[in-house]
Amino acid sequence: MNKKLIGLIILLTLNLKASFMLVLGSNEEKALIYISDANIEVELSMAKKSLKNLCDDNLEKACEEYKLMNYTYIGHIYDEMKDYSKAIEFYQKGCSENESEGCYYLGELYKFGLGTKKNELKAFNSFKKSCEGNFYKGCSSVGYSYMKGTIIKQDFYKSSRFQKKACNGGDSVGCYYLANLYFKGKGEKQDYTKAIQLYQKACDMNDYFVCFVLGKKYIDGIAVKQDYSKAVKLFQKACNGGNSDACKILKY
Repeated sequence: MNKKLIGLIILLTLNLKASFMLVLGSNEEKALIYISDANIEVELSMAKKSLKNLCDDNLEKACEEYKLMNYTYIGHIYDEMKDYSKAIEFYQKGCSENESEGCYYLGELYKFGLGTKKNELKAFNSFKKSCEGNFYKGCSSVGYSYMKGTIIKQDFYKSSRFQKKACNGGDSVGCYYLANLYFKGKGEKQDYTKAIQLYQKACDMNDYFVCFVLGKKYIDGIAVKQDYSKAVKLFQKACNGGNSDACKILKY
């Protein structure tokens, strides 16, 4: 029977157990999968098997969850619970299994010193591995490191290369940093037109901070013809997306 998966609820209980509740179809069939601290890797395997069975019944959402349920998936649970030492444990396992998303979030914890001693070089290496696995947030993070040159030698050409990969992969942050490089002529030949196009691309991805930045350029007439009408539209989009600076400008 063709059932429609109508919801996925993640319940985190006080005794640090996670219950995944899949609510299926109009007759409210339920599949409950419990993953606890004890034997979590065994239970992860059981959970994946259950989701695989649901996936085989042509339940699209179950198929999506099946693909996602790995070590990184469990790392996210502990991350949400702020049990960062456990999160690191599973992100490390995921990264060692070439789960590129796990490598990225492992890098984030190293970067901010959550659950471990702060180590920006380890963070950089984790981001780089995630980028190699085409997790594009990792690419923009690597590019940023090359741009700043604080933990590795500054290299604007390499920064541009990583930001291009991030941007082409759909990461708005990568598009923003790449736009900055074109705007300043660092790592790329200075090209205001290209920079504006990239700012717009990031804004179109609903990066509201970049919408605000682009709006300011239209107000000031920097690298683009002054256009108050376009600026207001960009500020409105940014404000609607929660950018308080854009909201303040619209009040004047």
